[in-house]
Amino acid sequence: MIKFIVLLLVLTAAASDISTTGWYRLTNLEVEDAPSHKTNGNRWDTMSANADLMLSLYSNMGSGVVNAFTTYVLEEAGTSGRWDISEDVPIYCGSHEDSCNLFFVLTDHDTKTHDEMDRNWVDTNDLSTRGINEVRLQRGTIVRFELALVNEVEDGLFRGAGTSAFRTSYPDYENNIRPKFVLQLAGAGRSRPIESYEIDELSFKEIKLLRNSFYAFYNRPFSTNWISFFFFNNLPGYTGKGPSNPALSEIEASNINFILDYEEENEIPAL
Repeated sequence: MIKFIVLLLVLTAAASDISTTGWYRLTNLEVEDAPSHKTNGNRWDTMSANADLMLSLYSNMGSGVVNAFTTYVLEEAGTSGRWDISEDVPIYCGSHEDSCNLFFVLTDHDTKTHDEMDRNWVDTNDLSTRGINEVRLQRGTIVRFELALVNEVEDGLFRGAGTSAFRTSYPDYENNIRPKFVLQLAGAGRSRPIESYEIDELSFKEIKLLRNSFYAFYNRPFSTNWISFFFFNNLPGYTGKGPSNPALSEIEASNINFILDYEEENEIPAL
């Protein structure tokens, strides 16, 4: 197991009150003092001095880690930024020694490759729903946010990692769709492999949309109405007038096959 150091400051004087397994709503997310250069001294971007900030949050469910959310990109943000988001984060407070932990990863988002800027684990036992939480990542980035308990989950429903945990606890999760999240993950998948833990966090419909996004990038038409409707309304520039069998890149084709295998192994139904 990875050894980690948690450097944590809580702005409020209140003791931690996050000891209940459930969904916690995270709001007022912001970062400051992010690294201005890579560890080798080079700038994050060759064309611009400012980094395009994107923050991912992962939750340790005891026997596995799942991606809670990934923010949209703050273009040319540099070393600080604020996201106008409201995201529900699963926190499992079980008996497993590695439960009740969150993992923050700050990234410079580029068209072809993404550079990790900073990261760190945070013990949720040290966080609070009363006031603003402030955590410090390994290279000095300060992350601030607020948490509020939205839905307490009966003990046992979050046991295990990934799909089983989410689909037995989140209301209407099979049909939940988060357009920005799906399209950002698909965009990242044009230059790197999609990981199974990233798919674990998706609803049934989001998995279908993720796979079809690689075709939608080439304006492929879709006969399934809800899929076609999604891309017309959420993918900028989508026309639905492209080829039925576009020339996919090697990594795009590989990710599609990986997702198809995932759907088969996990018995994801046709929608």
